[in-house]
Amino acid sequence: MLCPCESICYSLLCLPHFALAFARCRNKKLYFNQVMKIQSVTACKEQKIKMHICKLHVKRDYNILQNSFTLLNNLPAWELLAGPIRISYLGEDGLDAGGLAKDWFVEMSKALLHIGSEAPPPKRVDPNSAAAIKAAAAAVAAEKEGAGGGASVAADSAEINPEDVPDADADVDEKPVSYSIIHETEQGVAINPTAGVVFSDEDCQYMYGLLGTFIAKALIDGQTIGIQFHKLFLLALLSGVSKGEERLAPAKRREKELKRYKLSDLEDCEPQFYAGLKWIADNSVEGADITFSTAYEAYVYNSHTKTAQRKTITVDLVEGGDDRTVTDDDKDEYLALMLEWLCKKRYEPFLGYVVQGVRRHLPHQYIQHFTVEELGVSE
Repeated sequence: MLCPCESICYSLLCLPHFALAFARCRNKKLYFNQVMKIQSVTACKEQKIKMHICKLHVKRDYNILQNSFTLLNNLPAWELLAGPIRISYLGEDGLDAGGLAKDWFVEMSKALLHIGSEAPPPKRVDPNSAAAIKAAAAAVAAEKEGAGGGASVAADSAEINPEDVPDADADVDEKPVSYSIIHETEQGVAINPTAGVVFSDEDCQYMYGLLGTFIAKALIDGQTIGIQFHKLFLLALLSGVSKGEERLAPAKRREKELKRYKLSDLEDCEPQFYAGLKWIADNSVEGADITFSTAYEAYVYNSHTKTAQRKTITVDLVEGGDDRTVTDDDKDEYLALMLEWLCKKRYEPFLGYVVQGVRRHLPHQYIQHFTVEELGVSE
């Protein structure tokens, strides 16, 4: 975890408000580090060892993201808690005293964004999957044909769905397919909305889950991952059900869950949504023709043009929401449901997979004391 630049901190400490905020943040980090030390000692005792270092032997030139994800996926949970990561790059001399680990976290961050690359990011390859079997069969047929011409063309043409070929006269909004699972926006790095277009749900669960593991390990080891995440992404990592809420009735728990999201959360990161919802909160909506529904842009993969075609999909916030008009009496319910959708549900299920990956190693109570701003500095 990181503290802000010292020069900035000491200049801000001249102001009582910032001095108090800095002290609180520092105390939270000290508490977190102490809890992590206790977890490390406990994990080592359970394994009947005195101390442990989590060693990863990484292939830098092969595909650092795929190789590292595979290694992380094969590590037992106790090993990630028991000690810090130490890296050795295969084929390179050097003993990691912490520097190579820092370099690995930075290189992984660059690979995760995967900007401008045509090749897809790493994902688990199931040799028994239909895609793998088909690819293997095509490769065998190509080998029999010599250079593979006829068989290769046949395999490629089999992937083209006539329904995917766009009408030449149609006005279709398309964008190149991005193979990254996260992408940069003006407000920070967020979930890539086209990830579900390119990858199966199983692959997304695998990759986003390991992204959560990577974030958790960075926090545990106090490492910088070099990514400025979107505020709503960080808010999801901090959200969770406390032990007291677990004992509540479902209706009460649902009520508390809706109150977790605040309109102010959108002010900086989603100014357009904030302005619209703020107007609804401050004004009468009678006659405004607002319904309990919202619309979002989804992407459908076109295998012929290798682009993602945008479609507008309407989502009901409640059952039959598109036919239910918002009134002054129930606009608070509408605002709460819209905030939940904007902050959480529009990123599902991918955001949920990231949170699950973090929770496997960092239960909610370990980081619930941090604010979004403090967690952003930490990462």
